[in-house]
Amino acid sequence: MRNLAVITVTLCVAALMIQTSNVFADDIHNQRGLEVRGGFSHYFMDDPNDFIDSYPNEYNKTTAIGSPMFGLSLLYKTHQNFGWNVGYNFLMNSTSKAEGPQNVGTIEQKIHASEIFAMGCFYKTVMTDWSLSIGLGLNAVFGAIEREQTGSAGFLYADGRTLGFITNIGLEYPLKETLGLKLSGGYRGDLINEVHVGDIYGEGSMVYFGMRPLELDFSGFYGQLGICFYFDPVTHFKTYAD
Repeated sequence: MRNLAVITVTLCVAALMIQTSNVFADDIHNQRGLEVRGGFSHYFMDDPNDFIDSYPNEYNKTTAIGSPMFGLSLLYKTHQNFGWNVGYNFLMNSTSKAEGPQNVGTIEQKIHASEIFAMGCFYKTVMTDWSLSIGLGLNAVFGAIEREQTGSAGFLYADGRTLGFITNIGLEYPLKETLGLKLSGGYRGDLINEVHVGDIYGEGSMVYFGMRPLELDFSGFYGQLGICFYFDPVTHFKTYAD
């Protein structure tokens, strides 16, 4: 339900931006499209990994370095070389784990997040058929960590959120008039500096790492491959048209 709510908010924001663009677009031919994508996102996830590394050397340890991701975007071009990319990404489970020897005990942490973003993008046709896009924008990340430990109640689920930024650079090749294949990557900067565990009274208890709040750092590089579906011919999406 949480992911559905995030997607709904994303679509509403996109619709508002598109409507606002119509007011200022005058006679510009406004091209619209939808991108569906998948890829992998790297994280600088220090605190959960340091927690696992603190276990004795006889434990078999696995740290979280990133996770698969998938998402969708609404694409809207308002000028010859400028448009908007408003979208949603789901960052799937990334796991850090420590397995004790001879069934002493196991602790496992699963980390995931939802992201909504809005980027302004510069477009430029290169190599005849290819289209280069460079994007920069703001994002909101809603992250969570689930911790399970043998023989201990511990916490099962804690979450938090943050505002950050996202960049993207991509190359797109037109497969058909209204279909394009896009390879892209970039960097996001998003540090959640505290997470809370909900309780039966609806109040959140902060999770600590040592003497300070536990941090979830989703900052890092990502790469993705997407399919772009256009309501206008893809050649028109890359080229100014009245």
